[in-house]
Amino acid sequence: MRGENDSETATAASASILIVEDDPAALDGLTTLMENAGYRVTGVGSFEEARKALADHPDLLLTDIRLGPYNGLQLIIRGRAINPRLGAVVVTAHPDIVVQREAERLDAIHIEKPVDPEQLLREVARALAAHGGRLGS
Repeated sequence: MRGENDSETATAASASILIVEDDPAALDGLTTLMENAGYRVTGVGSFEEARKALADHPDLLLTDIRLGPYNGLQLIIRGRAINPRLGAVVVTAHPDIVVQREAERLDAIHIEKPVDPEQLLREVARALAAHGGRLGS
């Protein structure tokens, strides 16, 4: 198992992740987790900041579902208009079957908070691989 994680970390260095989380402590934690796994990370705290950061063509969008008057699903739609191969993982503290189904319709991975770090890393790697991200290429 250790060897598998090592190879993921080694190939993750070329993948970029945009993290969108309006809770500063959660944003810091997610940013640290992804950076420690070898990803290049941009962390932002609002929908508007994320909208601008999508212009940098990240490989993956990791977003909270609730972002003030907007939501993370809207970011996926905007991001894929710029980069159709954008991988996406949405996290939520408020389970909602409608949101979960919409995330699935958008081919995004849906995770409920509290997030298990190991599960999140696996899902990020899976989303990157599924959408042609740089992981493993």
